[in-house]
Amino acid sequence: MKVHNRRTGFTLIELLVVVGIIAMLASILMPSLSKAREQAKGASCLSNLHNIGLSLAMYLGDSRNYYPSTYNYINGDTSSGGYYHWTAAMDHTEYEADVTARKYPKLAKQYVCPSHTAGGWAPSNFTTWRIPNPPPGQVSQDVSDTIDDRQAARVSYVPNEILMPRKKFSAAHDRAAALDPTLKSTGNLCFVNADEVSAPNNTILAAEFSNSANCIWGSSVGGGVAYKSHRPTNAVKSNQANGVFDGEGYQTGTQIWKLTYAEAVAAIDAVLANKDAGPISHHISYINPATHGNAGSNYLFADGHSSRHTLEESLDPGTYMWGRKVYSCMDKPLIQDNP
Repeated sequence: MKVHNRRTGFTLIELLVVVGIIAMLASILMPSLSKAREQAKGASCLSNLHNIGLSLAMYLGDSRNYYPSTYNYINGDTSSGGYYHWTAAMDHTEYEADVTARKYPKLAKQYVCPSHTAGGWAPSNFTTWRIPNPPPGQVSQDVSDTIDDRQAARVSYVPNEILMPRKKFSAAHDRAAALDPTLKSTGNLCFVNADEVSAPNNTILAAEFSNSANCIWGSSVGGGVAYKSHRPTNAVKSNQANGVFDGEGYQTGTQIWKLTYAEAVAAIDAVLANKDAGPISHHISYINPATHGNAGSNYLFADGHSSRHTLEESLDPGTYMWGRKVYSCMDKPLIQDNP
């Protein structure tokens, strides 16, 4: 009786065909999966900004409708005691006055965009116990490893300076500075009441931080040269030094103009290429204009809504989204079209 052998496996050719089909399907599906993943991250980022808007709305309700300062000195006079950041103002009961208590909120997810490759910038001053693994390229301003800013552990979003100023000195310091010209002062800055903002639905309140640590490299009299993740952004220029608007040194009567798209791109490119360009670049260089690809980046607006725009759209003179006045300056200068 003749016995026929039954085949129990695949031939090499059949296996190669199956592998080829799988590889072909993967090559077709991977771009779609990557796109879907990025869309999910972008949606999560918009949700973060929406939640930040809700947090700010609650803050406004408790502060007579005034926005917080982007930051202020904890000791009122210098950065030697660290910074009190706007994210701490949103969650002030969680931040102890004494740093030795080491009580800080856990990582607040609403402040970190999942598409931010840095994973959110650390505070300008942080200790190794709090931030044992800082973002790539960032080091603490404080070399003594003893100072922790009152700030969320990681932050991917940066406020617009025209609404949330760098009013860093205490009122007592500013009063003393009025009598002593050798003292620095932010006496020409003021807190902004939400009711005075024209077209809040078209006024950016917060943008997305750059992925590069170069963008937050800067210098100051109080803190020296360091990574300044506490600072705000803006999209204006002035007749101050180098044409760069910096609220910290604002003088009443300064003229303010809209930054052009070309100027913004040049500032961003300069800082990405060389961090030492940061101190003399327009502060739009703090942002990433394309966090979510060609569609642009997400922005939180003063009316509480968040939406995605390209940098060019936000700077278009006809639909300029960065404000009509510099509300955070005492004389509220109008943001003019280019001369």
